[in-house]
Amino acid sequence: RPIVPIARITTLLAYFALFFFTIFCIVTNKIYPEQPRIFLIIGLLMPLVFPAPGLLRAHRFTHGWTSFLSLFYLVAATDIWVSGHPGLGSIYFLLTILLFLGSMLYARYSPLPFRERDYPENKQ
Repeated sequence: RPIVPIARITTLLAYFALFFFTIFCIVTNKIYPEQPRIFLIIGLLMPLVFPAPGLLRAHRFTHGWTSFLSLFYLVAATDIWVSGHPGLGSIYFLLTILLFLGSMLYARYSPLPFRERDYPENKQ
């Protein structure tokens, strides 16, 4: 299926862009300047660290729950937008939507491991 590699590339690009954009915003103190940085690292950056091994290994299950995790960042993007930073909020929103769509499409359309051997065209 041609959508599977596109969804995987979209997921990885959006994931790493969101990760590094979050680091940039925390280091430059652009978002939530009144909060200590350690709270921002724990609250915004740590949830992005957990799915990294599974996303890099193309695990369907990890892509599935990463789509749910991205909804947390959709709420954060809305909060950043409303708090007076519409430019940063829109970037967050775009990256989050791309992460959600890519991971959801990959989890939905990638082949199941136990079904790959059941198809006659895969037998040799």
